[in-house]
Amino acid sequence: MAVLSLAQVVSFLDRSILSLLIVPIKADLGLSDTQLGLLHGLGFAILYCLLGVPIGRLVDTGNRRRLIVIGVAFWSAMTALCGLARGFASLFAARVGVGLGETVLIPAAASMLSTSFPPRQLGRAMSIFGMGAYLGNGLAFMGGGALLAVIAAMPSIANLQPWRIAFIMAAVPGVIVILLMLLTTREPARSPRPDGSDGSFGEAIAQLRAHRFAYAAHFVTSCAVSMMANASNAWIPTALVRHHGISVPASGLIFGAVVLGAGALGILCGGVVADRLWANGRSDGYQRMFAIACLAALLPGIFFPLMTSLPAAIGLLALFYFLAIMPISATIAALQLMTPAAMRGLITALFLAGSTLVGFGIGPAFVAVMSDYLYGGGPIALSWALSTMVAVAAPIGALAAWINRKHFVATARAAGSIPATT
Repeated sequence: MAVLSLAQVVSFLDRSILSLLIVPIKADLGLSDTQLGLLHGLGFAILYCLLGVPIGRLVDTGNRRRLIVIGVAFWSAMTALCGLARGFASLFAARVGVGLGETVLIPAAASMLSTSFPPRQLGRAMSIFGMGAYLGNGLAFMGGGALLAVIAAMPSIANLQPWRIAFIMAAVPGVIVILLMLLTTREPARSPRPDGSDGSFGEAIAQLRAHRFAYAAHFVTSCAVSMMANASNAWIPTALVRHHGISVPASGLIFGAVVLGAGALGILCGGVVADRLWANGRSDGYQRMFAIACLAALLPGIFFPLMTSLPAAIGLLALFYFLAIMPISATIAALQLMTPAAMRGLITALFLAGSTLVGFGIGPAFVAVMSDYLYGGGPIALSWALSTMVAVAAPIGALAAWINRKHFVATARAAGSIPATT
């Protein structure tokens, strides 16, 4: 669990450090906000989504430990190549490579954890693994900001700009993860499938078709939550620089602290609340929690980008981030409850492919396009775009979760997660 959680930290550090480097990359390569949004989102997500399903099936049949080692090596190499890019096309290609390497981690780690821990401990193990995302994001912003300041004060290294050196140095922790995977972990034995199902693609599609409303509504909620989280991660540091006139390292430290504090606490609280409601017999508790968290995030999410006072903006940002992150890992837990055990891996891969494309691929680009074309690209255009994104995504996520309550319960009961008499 510890090694896999560290791999998750490194994964999100490498995918998120671009957010902190947007200002120097934009100045050096002359890129627009739209191009930067594509680099952060679609560039990463394109192969992450396209290859997620076949890699999910490979995880079900292959050596998961070996797959993770290969994935970490590949995405670390691609992160280093980001620092050598000479324009939009080469940087986009390197970001595609980062996404390809990271495709394997979540399905392989979830599979390893599910066969390494008994059910009574699996929730905690998965929550700790999920926290790695926010530790990685926080380290990317806080450590990246400090790293930029240190690099800028150093003598020039091979005439490379500081942002290029930051990418190359961000690839180094992957080597540590690879060594730990090889030296301290083993491939766990797989759990038998007592129902005889092979979890085939056809069976998964039949399950989705039979309960299409429940899965579709849950997908909408998950996409809305993912969009709020990923668009925020992509653009908040830059918005703080433009709107409040602070430095890039300072914005990284501020947002990194919010991610480490509010993000990590939010993901834990979301799981605790959902588990408590479930234990108390509220079978629709997951959907209720999703709806309430999205609605509660609406007002702080609309107003924090527009605050002229930096302390007020940080306070509202922390509140928004805590509430917006609460449903993140719980949406994956709810998906497991809706799905028969034999096909959970494949359906989870399908689900993640779609929600990643929308939340991580489209979300940052959506904000960038609004900044450039709807609000004119001025100093506070990005702030208005972030505010508009939350105003659109939060109500959609809340509404989808609320109307899905009964459908979710019926689907979970059909999957055997809820006794027929409950």
